Amino acid sequence: MLGLTLANLIHCFDLQLPHGQSSDTMNMEERKGITSNKAVPTTIVPKPRFPMDFLRVTSH
Repeated sequence: MLGLTLANLIHCFDLQLPHGQSSDTMNMEERKGITSNKAVPTTIVPKPRFPMDFLRVTSH
């Protein structure tokens, strides 16, 4: 179920960085630990690819 939800999110939205931030200035530092987590989480802004009426689910 998680895979389907993630696929719909990626398909229906363009994921962009916040205004004024570029990929060149993004902080890519990592925290030390068993897994590699980012020290500063990345913030994204979802922009709909389709009109919101198109994305509305209707039941019959």
